[in-house]
Amino acid sequence: MVSLWEPAMSINFKKGCTPALLVGVLLLSACARTIVVTGDVPQPLIEPVPLKANLIITDELRRYRYEEKEKGRNSLKSLDFGAAQVLMFERVFDGILTLLPLDEQAVTQIDLQITPQLLEFQYSVPRETKLNLYEIWLKYRILITDPAGAEVADWVVKGYGKTPTTTLSSAVTAFNLATNIALRDVGAQLAIGFPRQPAISKMLDSSADAGEQDKQIASDVAVPGNADEVEGENTKPAIQVNDDDEPAKPSVEHEAADHDTQAEG
Repeated sequence: MVSLWEPAMSINFKKGCTPALLVGVLLLSACARTIVVTGDVPQPLIEPVPLKANLIITDELRRYRYEEKEKGRNSLKSLDFGAAQVLMFERVFDGILTLLPLDEQAVTQIDLQITPQLLEFQYSVPRETKLNLYEIWLKYRILITDPAGAEVADWVVKGYGKTPTTTLSSAVTAFNLATNIALRDVGAQLAIGFPRQPAISKMLDSSADAGEQDKQIASDVAVPGNADEVEGENTKPAIQVNDDDEPAKPSVEHEAADHDTQAEG
């Protein structure tokens, strides 16, 4: 798992489960089953690419909450991390490139439209695996199109997070931390993998080539000369060549000097 930032995490409690119950895992396991994950994901420590994009967040992604429906799984009733994953995508992509607001004017200025989609969420708890670990698995689809809607890239990113029960005081803390670690894992893979997507890499190469061409053109049209010379229509180059390719005649001062030398002789 790749990490590009320091972890940061906070916890919200639903009604009926208070921080006072964070005394032991056994006491908490019967109550703290509805959990809201809130993370504070910083921007990745990378150099942004010269592209502009809209980040399209669907209502499904923003309001996502996992509901446990399988009988016998009593460790978790629901896990709400919709806001946490949206925050991750916003900050990560704002660090990868330049994000513009979603409006009609921005469409004419952007290079890409990015739409993330949660494909899969899984978790495991110590009582199921016989390990002292809380584990979270995330799977996202990242669809990237041009402003007209044509596909540019479509790839799957997975994230994994785990927390040992021996270092935590509650199942709530374990679920929160494991989810945040999994989100950071996704964010790190996005930051590293985005410029490596074939179509994105080609766009960046084209942008770099265009920049080099602009520099070359600017260099070709530059007028050589003394920086102290005053620019204007009467400014002459430092070296003049006669049209008939004959050697340039010496100046008047040089002619006078030669005449005086001959006279002395």
